[in-house]
Amino acid sequence: MQKKYIFAVFFIILLACFDFSFAQDDKYKAGLEEVDLLRQGIHNFGRKDQFNIEVSAWGMTKLTGRFIVPKGTTLFDLVSYSGGPTATEEIQEIRIFRQKNDSLNIFKDELITFKYEDFVKEDNTLTNPKNNPVLMPGDIVIFLGTQKVTSRDILMIILQITTVLVSVGTLLVTILRK
Repeated sequence: MQKKYIFAVFFIILLACFDFSFAQDDKYKAGLEEVDLLRQGIHNFGRKDQFNIEVSAWGMTKLTGRFIVPKGTTLFDLVSYSGGPTATEEIQEIRIFRQKNDSLNIFKDELITFKYEDFVKEDNTLTNPKNNPVLMPGDIVIFLGTQKVTSRDILMIILQITTVLVSVGTLLVTILRK
C-alpha cells in the first residue's frame, strides 16, 4: 500500500514539473499570430513606421491572398512580394480591379489591364507611373496566364499510355495462351 502511495505522489510531482517546465512566458510569443495569418493567406509586408494598406493578389504567382503592404507600393513591388510566376506557369496579363470608394475619390469600378510581356520588357516600367501604378487600398491584382507544358508533363503522359498498353498486351497474351 505504501509503495503505491509513494508511486502516486512521485507521479503527480513528475507531471507537475513536466507541465511547468514547458510553460511559456507571456512576454515572448511563439509566433502563432503569424502562423494564423499565413494559414489564412495573409502576407504581412507592412512596416510599423509607415501607413499600410491591404491589397489582394490572385492567380498564377507563388504567393496569393491578401497582402499588407506599405502605402505607395507599386504593381512591380507586389509582383516581387508575391514571388513572381511559378516555374510551371506563364503570366500573360495582369489586371487591377479597383472597386468604387468615394473616400479615395474612386467614383466607379475600374479595371486596368497590362500585358505581362510589355510590363517586364519595357525599359521605363519602374519610372513610368502609367506602366507601374501605385496600388490603392482594396485593389485586387489578378495574374492571368497559362500552364507551361514541361518535358516532365509529356513524359508522364507517355508513361501512363505505355503502362496501359503493356497491361492490355500482357492480359491478351495471357488469355490467348490458355
